[in-house]
Amino acid sequence: MSEKICSKCDKTKPISDFYKRTDSKSGGYRKECKECLNKKKRVTSERWNNTPNGKSLKRNHLLKKRYGIDSMEYERLLKAQRSRCAICFELPKAGKRLVIDHDHSCCPQVNSCGKCIRGLLCRKCNVGIGLLGDSALVLQEAMRYLEDYGK
Repeated sequence: MSEKICSKCDKTKPISDFYKRTDSKSGGYRKECKECLNKKKRVTSERWNNTPNGKSLKRNHLLKKRYGIDSMEYERLLKAQRSRCAICFELPKAGKRLVIDHDHSCCPQVNSCGKCIRGLLCRKCNVGIGLLGDSALVLQEAMRYLEDYGK
């Protein structure tokens, strides 16, 4: 079995004690072991949860990391859509937010560059267009199908 040295605790551990890298084309494993990385995440989470406006700091961090925008840009998009889903025009349910939809042909991974954001959608519409492969043609065929059956 292969081993690796953790860059944080300097201990030699089995490779199974390290997370696989998800952001690298070549594969490989993270520099820190699972134990050290999880400890670091707990500390960061506690810091965010125990500071005034910690939740908004965390949200802003995640928006930047995943979509390349900040909470002000999210709010601008939300205002432009009158706080409604860009497809069904429904308001989100109490306590829920609209999700950010981006063009997967630009950024096929979960994270977006920020330039390919299409709008904000309710979870139902986001899942729906995702399951239809983000294809306008398939969506048109689905519409035709429903119209043929009087819906």
